[in-house]
Amino acid sequence: MAARVAPMQRPGPGLPGGDVTIKLSVTSYTGGPLTAVPAFGLVANHPALDFCNTVGEWADGRPRRDKLVTHGHLLAWARAAGLLTAAEAAGLRRPPAPARLLARARGFRSALYELLTAALSGRQPDAGAVSIVEAEVSRAHAARRLEPVRGGYVWRWADPAAADRPLLEVARAAAELLDAPLERVRRCGGDGCGWLFRDTSRGGRRRWCSMSTCGNTAKVRRFRGSDR
Repeated sequence: MAARVAPMQRPGPGLPGGDVTIKLSVTSYTGGPLTAVPAFGLVANHPALDFCNTVGEWADGRPRRDKLVTHGHLLAWARAAGLLTAAEAAGLRRPPAPARLLARARGFRSALYELLTAALSGRQPDAGAVSIVEAEVSRAHAARRLEPVRGGYVWRWADPAAADRPLLEVARAAAELLDAPLERVRRCGGDGCGWLFRDTSRGGRRRWCSMSTCGNTAKVRRFRGSDR
């Protein structure tokens, strides 16, 4: 058994339906040393965007205060984001080189962030980032098989227990995101944040990753400025 993960959800008062912070307690894990599992703020309305937000902040396109410190964190995040069920996570094989898989996931995250922020700012993305995203999406597509079921067909993973299944799931989600218009994708307006989200509000005027963090900070600054 690779891991047994118990989710705990704490809804907050920010977005419609509340900001969601997921804290996970890992009760058993055989994939190597595991530090405390961080809280993941799932505020982006899309798993590929939430994956980009597995850092404390983005500064000049570089991640700071990384929340994916171990392979166990990657597994916990995939559970929190709903990309894996508890049973699926428990059935994954241990990666032969956890650090290498983690580095691959981080590289994909930075490349995906580059593609998305380039689109938001109207510039050409870095060619190396495009190649990384293409490679991971191709891996995900190649890892799936079309199987006949009663009344039709269904796409399934050829190897559901693959050690890199969490990353393959993210890549598949990213392919779906990039294959659609990005006009509702936003970058948080908070100073030094850089988190991404899909604006699903009716008026399309959402500015912050979360009203309870960056939005509240901006309100406090405006209040202090007007009180001078």
